[in-house]
Amino acid sequence: MNTDFPDKDDDLDIELAYTPWAESCQVLYSAYVCCRRRKGHPLDCHAAGHGKGRIKWPVVPDVITWDRPVSLEEAALDQWAFWEDNVRNT
Repeated sequence: MNTDFPDKDDDLDIELAYTPWAESCQVLYSAYVCCRRRKGHPLDCHAAGHGKGRIKWPVVPDVITWDRPVSLEEAALDQWAFWEDNVRNT
């Protein structure tokens, strides 16, 4: 887990507890975990879970473009590769 994120766990607990599913960001971290912060949240990090079980991950700008239609799976794999190359090891 990246420890560069601001330490605001109490604020995140409240935000995640009171954000309905339909109003949450829902950006995927894995096949089973997605961001539960409110849509349009600050660009500091995505987050899911509560307390010590919380997962935080960086907001990756949508900089990947394609010159042809692509499947959702292909787009997700490209986003993951971008994250691996540009964010994970920084």
